[in-house]
Amino acid sequence: MSQELKVLMVAGEWPEPTNAGGRQRTNLLWNALRSCAHTHLLLQNPATDAPAGVAERLKAAGNVHFSPLTRRGARGAWRLARPLSPRIVDRLAHNLGSRRVDYAPDPGVAPAFDELHARVKFDVVVSRYLLPLARCGALGKVRCIVDVDDLDTQVYQSRIEVSRGWRRAMLQHHLNQLQEIVPGMLARCAHRWVITTEDLATIGADHTSILPNIPFNMPGGTGPVPAGSQDAMIVASWTHRINWLGVARFLKNSWPEVLRRAPKARLRLVGSGMSDALRQEWSRLPGVDVIGTVDDLSAEYARAAVCLVPLFEGGGSKIKVLEALAFGRPVVVTHHSLRGYNHVLREGESLLAASDDEGFAIAVAELLGDPVRAATLAETGQRLVRTHFSRDEFFSIVRRDLVAAAART
Repeated sequence: MSQELKVLMVAGEWPEPTNAGGRQRTNLLWNALRSCAHTHLLLQNPATDAPAGVAERLKAAGNVHFSPLTRRGARGAWRLARPLSPRIVDRLAHNLGSRRVDYAPDPGVAPAFDELHARVKFDVVVSRYLLPLARCGALGKVRCIVDVDDLDTQVYQSRIEVSRGWRRAMLQHHLNQLQEIVPGMLARCAHRWVITTEDLATIGADHTSILPNIPFNMPGGTGPVPAGSQDAMIVASWTHRINWLGVARFLKNSWPEVLRRAPKARLRLVGSGMSDALRQEWSRLPGVDVIGTVDDLSAEYARAAVCLVPLFEGGGSKIKVLEALAFGRPVVVTHHSLRGYNHVLREGESLLAASDDEGFAIAVAELLGDPVRAATLAETGQRLVRTHFSRDEFFSIVRRDLVAAAART
């Protein structure tokens, strides 16, 4: 049956390049669907936003469609002011406007979906996140599966917890609206994928299953940590706000204490998209090496004595936790960064976790000073990741739930 299914995947992000966790999951889901069904992909991004060469490669894959996403300031009364300053009006409309408009069918996306569905007659629509599904207006027209990943309400709640003043009030206003919108839309889906047992409790277990985040490529071992290494490493996509905010907090509140306890420690900051301002600011800090984009990420993991994920906000799960463990490196995380993995990865058994800045610094210094303990944690973590977070398991869950959702009446 699954070989005959006609499936549309809708997404608001490109599945390439796969150098960021969100796009990696989009790519994995797209290929999992293609492995078991006749699959189309509808991207809700203007073509001008495509990374170089991506649009051409996707078109070559076949059955890929692009729909115009209407900017927020071009909807409702905001459109009258938008010609004066599109960027500012779009921002104001997002901050001050109703979230119900965001979760209504989009004037550009919905007609594109309707035309495509009329022509192909899809059995199931699968959406990365709830918002792209809402934009295309598929609910009520066809069976829908939503890959929740970052639950919209949880993202806002995590931002509120680290915000103050007017920003906190604005986010709370958004959250109040989402709490009225999101549950009802999720209830109308034929199936929901979440990433944690906590999300199962929040959304409800009926027609819901865990589709875990997994490393995009399961790396081989990098060998033991070089003798005497005092290198700590953070890998991130620096265009992602929560990444650089978390690292900025770590550098201000934790890194000085790490250096006090481990004076020879060095921190390597690796990844794409770092602004010149951050590069200049962080390069001036003692013991910090701003590396940026690298051709061979495995070489960076090979020299690292410990990897850090110091994030305190955001939804979903942090794929860099799994990646570092898959490379066989010990990891220090915040308890927030452990979300989605704590049913498998136990604090003190496969990694170290901290709930505050001082605790994070102490954990980093502890592993730099105890290579035997660090190696034990890394070995356990690598074994668990390879067992529980494999591509085969991910594809198997997608196939099982797709067939079940298509059979629902």
